[in-house]
Parts: sequence; structure tokens; C-alpha cells
Amino acid sequence: MAAALKNVPFDQDAKDAVVRYYSTTPKNPETRLWIMPHHVRDLRAKIRAERLENFAYEGDPDETPKEYLARYRASWRPSPPAPYPPRRPPDAGGGPHRSMAELLSAA
Repeated sequence: MAAALKNVPFDQDAKDAVVRYYSTTPKNPETRLWIMPHHVRDLRAKIRAERLENFAYEGDPDETPKEYLARYRASWRPSPPAPYPPRRPPDAGGGPHRSMAELLSAA
């Protein structure tokens, strides 16, 4: 089976695909489940698509390209499987925009 999955990374999404396969009740409860390479490949793709389905990155307009890439990549990494709570997006720092802070400090 490993040879048939040589082009599929052994990442959390692949592990989650195996968990999802064996966590799903078969149509016929008497059927014995045997996972095949196409199951891992298809379910991994589905898991990745679900994670990115409604993704919208709202970055900081003052961030550097390096900060943008780091925060963007961190925001769509795989989330832990249940029962863990979903990950929150990385903290963008918060606070007023630099121009607003200058305006407020002048007042």
C-alpha cells in the first residue's frame, strides 16, 4: 500500500483521511472495511478542500510580505481532529491603525 501512496505526503491530512474512513459507518454493517490507496487520496483531497472552502485571509495592511506569508500559511494549516477545539486564527496584533494612533496622540 505504501508504494501506491508514494505521491501522497504523510501529513496530518493523510492521517485524518484514514481516521475518517474507519470512523464512517459502512452501508452494510456486516461489511469488513479495507482501506485502499484511493480512499486515502480521495479523502485527503476532500479534507483539504473542506478546510479551504470558506477561507478568507484578513491581514494587516501594514504587514511585511514575510509577515503576510507566515500569518497566511498559519491560518490554513490543518486543524486538530475532534475532540480538540478548532484553532483560532493567529493574532494580528490588534489596536488602531498607525494613522489613527497618530491622530489620537495629537488630540
